[in-house]
Amino acid sequence: MMKLTFGKYKNLTLEEIKEIDLDYLRWLAYNNSRKERKFIVPKEIEEEAKSILDRLNYVENRLGGMSSDKTEYIIERLGNISGLTIHNSLREALEQLEKEYPIIKDEDGNLCRETPDPEEDRILIWEVLPSGHKKVVWHFSGWHWDTEEFYNLEQGKLPSDAESLYGIALDDYI
Repeated sequence: MMKLTFGKYKNLTLEEIKEIDLDYLRWLAYNNSRKERKFIVPKEIEEEAKSILDRLNYVENRLGGMSSDKTEYIIERLGNISGLTIHNSLREALEQLEKEYPIIKDEDGNLCRETPDPEEDRILIWEVLPSGHKKVVWHFSGWHWDTEEFYNLEQGKLPSDAESLYGIALDDYI
């Protein structure tokens, strides 16, 4: 993964840019084809940006019902967080969330898990079958979201936690 050596996101990787500014990533991918361009994006950066956009479009297309040769798990982040990631198993998706919300030491030296915002954020893990059919198999839904939408599915737990991620977030919030 290469870092940019120019521009407003100098020293960031294209994956990092994808999370904060998709329009800039699109510019990196397609600027060279514009007639009125003022800057030529290096070929390797252009190609990596296109590759990232292709992968992102694949994930969006899978969520939209596109068929594939395998079952995949897509994490969808909503609220104050955003982004889609695709995984080969539910376990891999949950491991990704454990990386995003690690166990850390608080200011008193106690171990605690970082959490999404229990008010605004929502995290959905979609199981997408080869046919393109999908269903939510795990969720974190802040109180501004309708949890009745998943009436048969409790707030999700991470593998190393006894309590739901929402419960942990509420404990930290109060």
